[in-house]
Parts: sequence; C-alpha cells; structure tokens
Amino acid sequence: MLIKSKFIAYYSIKFTNMKRFPNGIDPNLYALVGIAIAAVLSDDFNYYELNSLGNWLELIGQYILTIAAQESLNNHILNGNNNFNINDLIRAINKIESELEKIKKEI
Repeated sequence: MLIKSKFIAYYSIKFTNMKRFPNGIDPNLYALVGIAIAAVLSDDFNYYELNSLGNWLELIGQYILTIAAQESLNNHILNGNNNFNINDLIRAINKIESELEKIKKEI
C-alpha cells in the first residue's frame, strides 16, 4: 500500500505542476482549429501519407487518453472512492447483450 501511495503521489504532483493547455478555450473554437489544421495538412499529402499521419495522430490521442484515464483512476482511488456497484455493471452488461442480440437479428 505504501508503494502505491508513493506512486500516486509522485504522478499526481508531476501532472498537477504541468501547464494546462486547453483550459479556457472555447470548445467550438478548439474544434474549428483542429478542422482547419486537418484541412491545411490534407492538401500537402497523398492518401497514403494522410493515412499514416492520421494513424500517428490517433496514437498520440490514445496515449493522452490512456494517461488521463489512469490519472482519473488514481485520483478516484486516492480519494477513497474505490467502491464499484456490481449491480450497475451487471445491468450495463445485460443492456449491451440485448443491443447485440437486436443487431444480430437485423443482420
């Protein structure tokens, strides 16, 4: 438990000391900037290069999302909120299975 606490404390300090880039930016403007960058880049590359670049950018995004998810989980555990309701999980699984059955019938 001590190692886990030190690990969480170290990374919490590391991430909270970083400057937060996207905070305070209007969400619509933020999205439009992304669209503009994509439009500009798409003119300069062929579709093989665009596919490679797009996959690389998605890799970066997935890495960022993984870090954010783990940080969220660490904060959740650090705050003592590690109780998960098994009944909620079972209901979610049943709902997904029901939707899958509907899709199978449509195919």
